[in-house]
Amino acid sequence: MFILLIKGAADLSFIISSDKDINIEALMISRVPYVTIAVAVITASYKVARVFISEIMKINNQRLSLTKISIIAKDVSFSSEHGLSLTDEESYQLRTNLKMQMLRDHLKDYLSKDFTIELPKRLLGIFPAGKEKVTVKPEAIATE
Repeated sequence: MFILLIKGAADLSFIISSDKDINIEALMISRVPYVTIAVAVITASYKVARVFISEIMKINNQRLSLTKISIIAKDVSFSSEHGLSLTDEESYQLRTNLKMQMLRDHLKDYLSKDFTIELPKRLLGIFPAGKEKVTVKPEAIATE
């Protein structure tokens, strides 16, 4: 698109410089559709690029937030375990519980309030009797 714009500008300057009796208004009006299309393509490209860049930044911020949560949970769990005689299993369980609580609190911003999960009523949902679905809200799962 850039090359076409430069080439068109060079052709236009050649036409104007070679012919002194040219009607500039008619020439400009004849170029309006081309300029309109060029502006539309450039605007659309800009908006698409802006959306892609903002999504990349959003994903990077989410990744950084999850990394921060992991580091904080690890440091807090190690410092709180210091001086206690816990087994490796108890330590792992408490550390996992802390991380899950922090992730749950962090993800509250990402899930909408009306988000529901559809779960099959039976384990094998391929049979006709198992096609019924149970709708569950995430808050109901978190409180159990």
